[in-house]
Amino acid sequence: YYNNDDDKGHCDRCQADHFCDGHHINQQSCYTGSQSVAGSSRCFCAIGFETVDIDGTPTCRQCASGKGDGTENSDGVPTAECTACPAGKFSVSGNQTYSTGLQGTECVMCSGNNYSTGGQSSCTPCPPGKEVTEDHSGCGCNEGRYVNATDNRCLDCPAGKFKETREEKTGIEHCLAC
Repeated sequence: YYNNDDDKGHCDRCQADHFCDGHHINQQSCYTGSQSVAGSSRCFCAIGFETVDIDGTPTCRQCASGKGDGTENSDGVPTAECTACPAGKFSVSGNQTYSTGLQGTECVMCSGNNYSTGGQSSCTPCPPGKEVTEDHSGCGCNEGRYVNATDNRCLDCPAGKFKETREEKTGIEHCLAC
């Protein structure tokens, strides 16, 4: 809410694409690349962008590497800016200031035999003999294989035994009888 100069003593609700932070008499327009819903105390940058202060001016810039996306409401208005990429994903930022048509930073799934533990700007290759988990969040041994404590490599479970999950559990004792 803000104090409407034309109507002393009366407060009006902030309009969409404006913010009322309590430091100004009137509502303030959102800065380039940002939006707000009616009644907001701040503006949020478009998906894949975050608010940074450049020479005292709020500015939308692509999310930093290792961050991306954000969230928006059902009307497509941003409600939260850049968040750390989840495990299995990464992002690389161009650190460019918002302009129409410029894509925001997006968290992308790792590919191949590479993984990410989250918040990373690149994916890490699994060590030799290990396979990436289905969600690319780590490395382990495929189903039916275990980590050999001697050389840290994946080996097949003995005949008549199995291991259901692809996880890094060291020792043949993780192979269970059929």
